[in-house]
Amino acid sequence: MRRFAVILSIFLLPATAYSVVETVEKTAPKVAVSPISMEKIFSTAGGLLLILVLIFGLAWAFKRYTHLPKGSGQQVKVIGGVSLGPRERVVVVEVDDTRLVLGVAPGRVQMLHVLTGKGGEQESFASQLNHELKEEQV
Repeated sequence: MRRFAVILSIFLLPATAYSVVETVEKTAPKVAVSPISMEKIFSTAGGLLLILVLIFGLAWAFKRYTHLPKGSGQQVKVIGGVSLGPRERVVVVEVDDTRLVLGVAPGRVQMLHVLTGKGGEQESFASQLNHELKEEQV
């Protein structure tokens, strides 16, 4: 019998709650409230404007105060390079007026050749070849 009373109360509870809500709705005064008020619109627009100003301000500060030296005072300068495959390159770098030809692969850098002469006074390939041929003949 007790079980029946519990099951009956479980099924009747939503019905009584619905009737209470229904009577409150009938007796309560009707007030027209707009879901979108000007106060909410201005609050949302102000928050959005504040976030946008914050983003642009941080971008400006980052750009202004994070200057890295470009080119001046560098000891190693990359002169040029060529790709030999999807992951291999040959690169010419200049270190203290000495040019080095380097082979670069994933996890490995190997010196292939040291070019003679200073960076601005490099001999052309033809003149270097003629010089080597003359030395072989002697």
